[in-house]
Amino acid sequence: DGDTDCADADCADDPACGGTPETNCTNTVDDDGDGATDCADPDCSADPACPVTGGESCTAGPFALPDDPEGTWHGTTTGRVADHRGSCGSTSGEDVVFTFVLTARADLAADTIGSDFNTLLYLRTGECTPGTELACDDDGAGSGGASLVALTLDPGTYWLILDGNSGADGNFVLHIALSDPEICNDSLDNDGDGDTDCADADCARDGACVELVCDDTTDNDGDGTTDCADPDCTYDPACLPACAEDSHEPNDNRGEALAVTTVTGTEWLAVTNSSDDYFSLDVCVGAVVTIDATFSHALGDVDLYLLPATGAGTLAQSAGGVDDEHLTWTSDRLGTVVLRVDLFGADTCNLYHLLAAVDRTACP
Repeated sequence: DGDTDCADADCADDPACGGTPETNCTNTVDDDGDGATDCADPDCSADPACPVTGGESCTAGPFALPDDPEGTWHGTTTGRVADHRGSCGSTSGEDVVFTFVLTARADLAADTIGSDFNTLLYLRTGECTPGTELACDDDGAGSGGASLVALTLDPGTYWLILDGNSGADGNFVLHIALSDPEICNDSLDNDGDGDTDCADADCARDGACVELVCDDTTDNDGDGTTDCADPDCTYDPACLPACAEDSHEPNDNRGEALAVTTVTGTEWLAVTNSSDDYFSLDVCVGAVVTIDATFSHALGDVDLYLLPATGAGTLAQSAGGVDDEHLTWTSDRLGTVVLRVDLFGADTCNLYHLLAAVDRTACP
């Protein structure tokens, strides 16, 4: 009749085409007739009776997710071993390793919203260890200490490691969603978000939409702007000033913190591996602090930490392994807090733009 497999109306009630999901995950019955019973059925992955077991390490058997995984998985890292370390966050904690196969190119979004500890997520390809890290995130999900990795992946085998920041452990929730990626040169809205080709934010770094060479006097992507006049070239070494201490030094510790209102969002600031930058912000109870640092991660990993004016502890942080950092914090105090801008690892220097805002609408 021209329709194949689940696209054929004759298959509407076949378990292989959705059918009725497994409704009871503890009755030793294959309720939906798909050949998998109870916790072995992916329909039960979010059921409290089916926590993730195994996945101790790369060498001790990662937890195998279904091909093209979508859904929710839960479990605990408490009592596990701290086997692995990603490029983001602080000292890692006990971890669990997942592996999965993508059979087609897809946009993947994985987050740990709902976990009860400060998580890290990092994704590897090639092999589990050491492997090639594709993404690493600490607090990018915007919910407490939850993590988020979101990127477009080609078909292949991947390893996703759920870890604890600064040695944290506890009960985790892992959500994974897949969607069709935007193809950036076919005049179609492939992902159905209303934007087509280079007008879609997903294509911002696609070769079809990016000025690939920033010093050849040619408009490579045909957008009407050439070389350093093209926003695509903002962070290209050919268009950046020399990376050296900026004019706001010294602001290398909390005692020397510079009022953030004295810098503009368009000037280049520089941070080196021997000299962090510190900025002060005045807050009141209920104030919402929003901070964005924009930079090229390829030139150095810039991280943000919001600190009390004195004493130990971190109020909020953004320490991912990709371009740019975003931090939001609701104040619980009246006074001054301090932003620390840090250059992570062995990178020597990087330039960044800093935008900071304090919304005092909710203050007494």
